[in-house]
Amino acid sequence: MDEISIAILDDHEIVRSGFAQLLALEPQLNVVFQGSDIRSTVTFLEEHTVDVLITDLSLQDEHGFELLDNLATWQNKPAIIVLSMHDTVAHIQSALDKGANGYVSKSAAPEELIKAVLQVNNGGSFLSDKVISALHFSATDPQLIAINSLTERERQVFKQLALGKEVKQVAYDIDIAVKTAHTHRTNIFNKLGVSSNFEIAKIAFKYGVIDGFN
Repeated sequence: MDEISIAILDDHEIVRSGFAQLLALEPQLNVVFQGSDIRSTVTFLEEHTVDVLITDLSLQDEHGFELLDNLATWQNKPAIIVLSMHDTVAHIQSALDKGANGYVSKSAAPEELIKAVLQVNNGGSFLSDKVISALHFSATDPQLIAINSLTERERQVFKQLALGKEVKQVAYDIDIAVKTAHTHRTNIFNKLGVSSNFEIAKIAFKYGVIDGFN
């Protein structure tokens, strides 16, 4: 059985080494790199062939989405598993949209991570049980359905308003007319059934729309 080479990116050494020891229990899995930042990880991946990359999203002064964006342009990139404590639909969907082949919650059973590595290495995809539950819940949650109904521009305005910005500042930051920004805010209010920026902020934080997406 062919060996599967694995790189792990997590800014906490004890977490990296713990997952490396877990994966070592499976004879065909070989952790060849443990990194704490995106730069060193990208450098290693450029110089070595790796079958599977396991990456966290929340890194010190960085975000795992930056790495996913970088790797999206590569022709021969490793299969990617996001291993994160964030299991909101916003995080999950964004990671998958950016090219992740699997998403595993850090609270998942150890065997789920091993199964994920084996599955994505064979060209498949993998979602841990908690991630699947979150996605299933999103299909019936009225507020998530409403968030998903927002247009791309409305999403931009939504995130900016959730950060506490006034409409004029939002318009300036995303380079649209103030009148247009007001129209987008009105549409957002109507779709979400809210009447204030404070309510938008509560929804955004509840569903993880802000963390890592602004």
